Amino acid sequence: MENCFTNRLGYGILTVKEAADFLRVHRTTLARMMNGGQVKFFEVGARKLIRDIDLYEFVDNQIVDSSKSFARIEG
Repeated sequence: MENCFTNRLGYGILTVKEAADFLRVHRTTLARMMNGGQVKFFEVGARKLIRDIDLYEFVDNQIVDSSKSFARIEG
C-alpha cells in the first residue's frame, strides 16, 4: 500500500481501486462487499474511501481455521 495517502492520524486512505488491488478482487466485487457491510468505508462527496486499518480488519476476519476446513473436505 505504498501509494495510499497517510493522514495525520497515522492510517492510510485508499480509493476503491487501490483497496480492490490490495485484496486482488475486482472493483465491483469490493463494491458489493462494501454495500453489504463487510468492508467499512466512508464517503467524501461522491467518493467512497477505505481506511487501511479497516481493510486489515476485514482480512483478519477472513482467516479460516485450516483444520476445520480440511475436516469438511475429507469427511
